Amino acid sequence: MREDAPGSVARCHAPGDEDAGREVRAVAADAEARQLVDASQRAWIARRDAEVAFYRRALKAQSGEQAVAREATAALARRRVENLQERLTP
Repeated sequence: MREDAPGSVARCHAPGDEDAGREVRAVAADAEARQLVDASQRAWIARRDAEVAFYRRALKAQSGEQAVAREATAALARRRVENLQERLTP
């Protein structure tokens, strides 16, 4: 069957197929970006936990363990928010 013959699959494109293709690609790109963000967040949390443990051990003699953990966690969270804002701000 010729491509331009009536009923040919090769020429059957509904209006909006190109838009649907763009939408599918956008959804796929968004999913990939979310996976990267999720992996980044998991890695950052693991690093943060390691830093908190380090600061707990290093500063335990100067102040209480809970105060050190709270301060280190807050400082690292602030830094993470700043990094995310820099990445997301055009």
